[in-house]
Amino acid sequence: MLSLRPSIRLKIVFSFLVIVSVIIAIFTFTSYFRTINALQMETRKHGITILKTFTQMGTAYIFENDYITFLDNANELIEDSDILLVTVMDITGRVWISTDQHVSGIIKIDEFYQDVINSTKTNYRKTSHNGQKVMEFVNPVTALGKVIYLLKIDISLKTIENQATERIKDILLICIGMIFFSVLLGIYLSKLLTDPLKNLVRGTKEISQGNLNYKINVTSSDEIGILTQSFNKMTDNLKTESYKRQQAEEKIQEARYELEIRVEKRTAELKKQIQKRAADKKNYRKLMEASPVPIAVYDMKGNTIYINPAFTRTFGWTLEELHGKKINYVPEDALPKTLQMIDLIKRGKSYNEFETHRYNKKHEILDVSISFDVWRGQNGVPKGSVVIFHDVTRRKQLEAQLLQSRKMEAMGTLAGGIAHDFNNILSAIFSYSHLAEQHIEHPEQAKCHIGQIVKGAQRAADLVQQILAFSRQTEYKKQPLQLYIMVKETIKLLRSSIPTSIEIKENIVSRAMVTADPSQIHQVIMNLCTNAYHAMREKGGILTVELTQIEMSEQNALPDSNLLSGEFIKLKVKDTGHGMDKKTLEKAFDLYFTTKDVGKGTGFGLALVQAIVEKHDGYVKAYSTPGKGSSFNIYLPITEAKPEHSILEHEKKKPLNKGTEKIMLVDDEEDIRTSTRDFLKGLGYHVTSFPNGVQAFQEFKKDPGRFDLIITDMTMPQMEGDELSARMLNIRKNLPIILCTGYSENFTKTEAIEMGIRKYLQKPVLITKLAALIRDVLDEK
Repeated sequence: MLSLRPSIRLKIVFSFLVIVSVIIAIFTFTSYFRTINALQMETRKHGITILKTFTQMGTAYIFENDYITFLDNANELIEDSDILLVTVMDITGRVWISTDQHVSGIIKIDEFYQDVINSTKTNYRKTSHNGQKVMEFVNPVTALGKVIYLLKIDISLKTIENQATERIKDILLICIGMIFFSVLLGIYLSKLLTDPLKNLVRGTKEISQGNLNYKINVTSSDEIGILTQSFNKMTDNLKTESYKRQQAEEKIQEARYELEIRVEKRTAELKKQIQKRAADKKNYRKLMEASPVPIAVYDMKGNTIYINPAFTRTFGWTLEELHGKKINYVPEDALPKTLQMIDLIKRGKSYNEFETHRYNKKHEILDVSISFDVWRGQNGVPKGSVVIFHDVTRRKQLEAQLLQSRKMEAMGTLAGGIAHDFNNILSAIFSYSHLAEQHIEHPEQAKCHIGQIVKGAQRAADLVQQILAFSRQTEYKKQPLQLYIMVKETIKLLRSSIPTSIEIKENIVSRAMVTADPSQIHQVIMNLCTNAYHAMREKGGILTVELTQIEMSEQNALPDSNLLSGEFIKLKVKDTGHGMDKKTLEKAFDLYFTTKDVGKGTGFGLALVQAIVEKHDGYVKAYSTPGKGSSFNIYLPITEAKPEHSILEHEKKKPLNKGTEKIMLVDDEEDIRTSTRDFLKGLGYHVTSFPNGVQAFQEFKKDPGRFDLIITDMTMPQMEGDELSARMLNIRKNLPIILCTGYSENFTKTEAIEMGIRKYLQKPVLITKLAALIRDVLDEK
């Protein structure tokens, strides 16, 4: 017995452990694989459902090249889910779109992708992405029976593996407990006799066959009986675990069902959101396409996303030509202002109606008024800008006509003062001429009188230049301008026209520069001062003109103005006249509105002032109190540029330049022709003069090389100076020509230089200046 007991105990223990281990192994692997298969099956269904849903909602965006919206929807889809990657590629493997920035270039088309392309059916497989196991789903998108592109979704298997791992851990804990109990039961069973062991063996067979309801009869109360009871208890535990496993499977089934409901609900919400966005986008597009004004949509880098048909009609470019590109249509003079606007867009700000220039496709300049605002993504971050253009070219032309009309109206106001100044100048010239004649035998006194005559003539020439500069209908051209000089000149011009009952006070503090068109700014000052004079014409008063400098910021910006931060020059024109009530002040800048009697005012004045100031990126503000007067404040941005040279520059006295060359002189005014001829002859030149261009040209054709220089007037009968110059230059290309003009709207200095004329002079011409220019032109050879 002693020799058999260890052998039987070992056999019983060993046999029991083997049986229990087999049961546990079967239970464990069965549970594991069933769990894995169930979760993978759910993943496949889930993946195919999402793939098809996303294919339906994403196809429209891809065909419209709206990759941004596609990526936004894709990123929302993969957020808080097991989807790792959404990729769109063509049948060659070239990646179009991917939610992973590192996925780009070309993906190799292996056997799996080729099967999907050939079968045009959705397929899936297990693979890996960045070292992580994934379930890869691929759906071919077809058009007209051909595969256009592949939509690929990678779903991580990490969640399935984690759930399976947790299940294994639970089973292993149960197994450890079972093995522990098995060892104890084996020790007890070794003490039983053969029959009870057979009952136990029978019981284990029943249990191994899955009959957990089988019970072993307890035939004794000894160790074998206790072992039998323990075995029955173990059977109950297995049954309980089986029940728990069944409940766990039921919970998994419920969780799967709940997941399906959540996926369906989320899919429906996404579909609804996508449909709403598509509808909104369609409506916005219809509105922009129906708009009569040009509209352009840019990204934050300035690349074109969209332009409407009105933009194409105005500027000439189509959306196909500009999509994804920057538009090179900003002239150089409009670049600084445009850069300021771009800076506002980057800061997420909008701007209304600033006037500038743009090129069209033919490289023609258009005057435009621009308004813009930023458009933002779902997170509120600016993603681009929407820009609205108004072609104001025609309006600018009308404003130019209006400006000229207002100039002529102002000239009527100034006519009396100008005539008064001319009469004074002529009186002085007549007086000094008689004195010079009386003292002809006293050269020193006569020379002094002649000097006064020349000074008076120069004053008359200056006055003529001011009148021409004011009344001339010139092309709008901005340039650096010293505003204080223009204010002083305008006040000087007004003094002779305004009655002595009106006192003019000046307070010129700032001498800063502005970038402006001189003629138009002159018109602004003249209009405001004329209006102030009319307000005080009956009772007199004080006209105050101030020029100061202020700094504008976002904190102290003027209400209702679009002025940017920076330094501004402030022009203030104030009167002590009858003033305006609130209702009249509100209409003061309306076109055709006037408080004057019929025939005494057009209503253009203040409307024109406002238009000119706004065109110069400025702002005008009016204040008025009935019975006390009115005040108009003009704000213009200061520039650091240097001013251009003045039109009239007086030369210092220099020794007269002499020569011996042959000069042809052409002028229809006999006095000018004779005096100039005699003066040049006195300097040693050989001068031949002609009264008109026809005679001069006939003489020139006889011997084109005879003359070294041609001096011709512009306005002459039969043949004008520009035509004469052109004909002569056609015969002799490098012929030196000096063209003199009293006043010409049709032929400018730029045109003269481009034609080949060497010098272009504005009459009256100082005789000393003419001598110097003749020498300069001849010495150039």
